Amino acid sequence: MSLTVFLLVLMAAAMHAAWNAVVKVAGDRLLTMGIVTGVGGLVGLALIPFAPLPAPASWPYLALTTAIHVGYYIFLILAYRAGDLSQVYPIARGGSPLLLALVSWPLLGEALSAWQFAGVGLISVGIASLAFGTRLDFDAVAISGIRHVLAADIAEAAALGFRVRLLGHAEMLGDALFQRVHPHLVPVSHPLAHVSGSLNAVVAEGNFVGRLLFEGRGAGDGPTASAVVADLIDIARGEFGPAFAMPVASLAERPAADAGDRRGRAYLRFTVEDRVGVLAEIAAAMRDSNVSIESLIQRGAQEDGSVLVAIVTHESPERNIAQALERLEGSPSIRGKPMLMHILD
Repeated sequence: MSLTVFLLVLMAAAMHAAWNAVVKVAGDRLLTMGIVTGVGGLVGLALIPFAPLPAPASWPYLALTTAIHVGYYIFLILAYRAGDLSQVYPIARGGSPLLLALVSWPLLGEALSAWQFAGVGLISVGIASLAFGTRLDFDAVAISGIRHVLAADIAEAAALGFRVRLLGHAEMLGDALFQRVHPHLVPVSHPLAHVSGSLNAVVAEGNFVGRLLFEGRGAGDGPTASAVVADLIDIARGEFGPAFAMPVASLAERPAADAGDRRGRAYLRFTVEDRVGVLAEIAAAMRDSNVSIESLIQRGAQEDGSVLVAIVTHESPERNIAQALERLEGSPSIRGKPMLMHILD
């Protein structure tokens, strides 16, 4: 990227953040939004003589993006009316790295480095601290990336009624806090299964309020700059509070929960040799570990002679599933490391 392009990107981010800040502090946000967009439209009209018209083939896409952007403005105004965006918006867009990390390798062929996954874990820990009022404990977060997720896993998940999502998951198990960043199979009926593109989402579940979904646009310079400038304006006006909604000294110290005690279903994918007895060997390991199989799919042999076997288990302690995989370690019938993805129910 050249210096000129870099400076233009910074200027665009600053201008975008500036009008977001103006809308946030305005009395009549709808009127202010109309004035801001109107001025932008006049500037665009003034520049039309200096640029050729877009190709006719692009006009339907321009109309579609215009409609989407209008909806974005409306929801932005409602978000400002509903609460302090400097707190709500960072939480709502906290799922962005998780979703982008999920699509970066299967769709773009770009695998995340260990440091990048550490960043994903950092965001998840921050969200967990906001939700549970606990001290940050990075070592307590189990992190697993998507490097070993195959296109076949995504296809098998779709056939089983799931979609693959890289999720940051936190919940209280008794008095202990369970935290994990890991690829999950999400049922198509779950709201997280339908979050895509630059939209991000956080789902919170309470004892009495049930399931709450926070969804918003989080990728790009505009949303990021808007959140940063909103915080700067709050600081300048003296309207700020603790980062985690309470002083850090008040955050509770929670022990890390043992993942083995957590119960749930799991998706297991094995790449095996095409020979008799392989399925019996896998089933025996499941039986001996007290894991019940809910469904099993076996595909035909591939060009290299291997066969893909996908299994969905019934609900069982995660410790039992881990034991079943340990029993199969070193088996000459299994090629490579099996893929484990937990199912979000």
